[in-house]
Amino acid sequence: MSRKSVLIFSHEPVGIQMAGPAIRYMALAEVLACEFDVVLATPKSTLPVSPLFEVREYGCHSWAQVRTWCDKADILLLSSDILVTFPDLAGVPLPLVIDGYDPHPTESLMRTAKQSFDRRLAAHNHSVDLLTRQCLAGDFFLCASETQRIWWLGLLVATGRINPYTFDEDPAVRQLLGVVPFGIPGRPLPAIPADFNIPDVEPDALVLLWGGGVWDWLDPITAIHALPYVLAQIPNVYLLFPGTRHPDANVAEMQIVEQARQAAQVLGGASTHVLFGDWVPREQWPHYLQRAAVGLSLHPDTIETHLAFRSRLMEYIWAGLPMVVSRGDETSVLVERYGLGYTVDFHAEREVAEAIVALLMRPKEVWAAGFARARADFTWENVAQPLIEFCRGPRIAPDKQTLGLALGNPYYKSEWNLLRQQYDAMLRECETLRDLVRRYESGYFMRFMRWIKRFHRR
Repeated sequence: MSRKSVLIFSHEPVGIQMAGPAIRYMALAEVLACEFDVVLATPKSTLPVSPLFEVREYGCHSWAQVRTWCDKADILLLSSDILVTFPDLAGVPLPLVIDGYDPHPTESLMRTAKQSFDRRLAAHNHSVDLLTRQCLAGDFFLCASETQRIWWLGLLVATGRINPYTFDEDPAVRQLLGVVPFGIPGRPLPAIPADFNIPDVEPDALVLLWGGGVWDWLDPITAIHALPYVLAQIPNVYLLFPGTRHPDANVAEMQIVEQARQAAQVLGGASTHVLFGDWVPREQWPHYLQRAAVGLSLHPDTIETHLAFRSRLMEYIWAGLPMVVSRGDETSVLVERYGLGYTVDFHAEREVAEAIVALLMRPKEVWAAGFARARADFTWENVAQPLIEFCRGPRIAPDKQTLGLALGNPYYKSEWNLLRQQYDAMLRECETLRDLVRRYESGYFMRFMRWIKRFHRR
């Protein structure tokens, strides 16, 4: 039996510098390549040639080329944004996996919070439109946690995708919606070079690492405000933000970055202990994790928080890096469950500082057993099992097979049909008016009016 072919679309570049989504799709490509022929499609790649899977680059206007790739695939796996670039993918007659691990509408609300209301509303409507199209297109959906799964169950009910067809296939709806969190490489971190050092950091200094990007839906300000309390007890500490700009040049720097810089400037002498850097190349990132003493991930209390699954925390787990994280998201629950550091309240500067000091005063080995358990549970090979099982037996969702174009929420379908009828009636009325205008223009009416005038003169 020939191996099935899986075509994965990443909406972000893969290669030397990568954010969470690109890392995720490259890791899933590696895992699936153990059993399937895999092609990873990306807008740009700086990866070396992989012996495991093929990498192809696409442009935003290259649908004809992408369509030929689909002709040779058995299964499609799409990141959420791809349906904006290639909406026709929704109509390709192949089993379609939609990866919904990143709930975009909640991030959009945070990212646009200080823009004009019209722009905010347009951005939100775009996100909701995209989300609806995903719900209608997918044959199998991925999310990152049980909390996200509840959210997705609501979305799928609202869009008509949980119905007698999908319920009868599986009352738990696991064959329609699977949990695939962000994972951890099964291999250990590479050895750190003896001469490795982080720029502008003294060799014997303790580093508080803000892993990943500085995004508008996170809270770097509390970490900065907590630093003077830490320095008062442990002077040789640096707070490092190495990802102030997204590795994709098309993504603009977020507003929170400038706010963080301003917050650091008012710290006085402590401001020299806050460092902002560029995105770290992927091959060097494990050494930053090894060099750090504490990992940080802080956020406010928002809807984004409650649905989030922070990929940066999974890298802390890979490195065995004790952490201080805000409560409220799924990954903070993992910190408490496995014993990986401390969770703190929102905007709690003193609590954050005390947790950092407590971690710095204890050797990392204290936390080793918890990290070992977490690493074993969250390898990419383990977390990707629902996706692997679907690829072993791919299928078009039973409601899509039966309902076709009638798929969706019956209320909105009814409203659409009514609007369509009204639209068709308006078209007929417009055609009647056009025909009347054509008759006027043909001269019959004007000749008749001239005859009337001549008659009155007589």
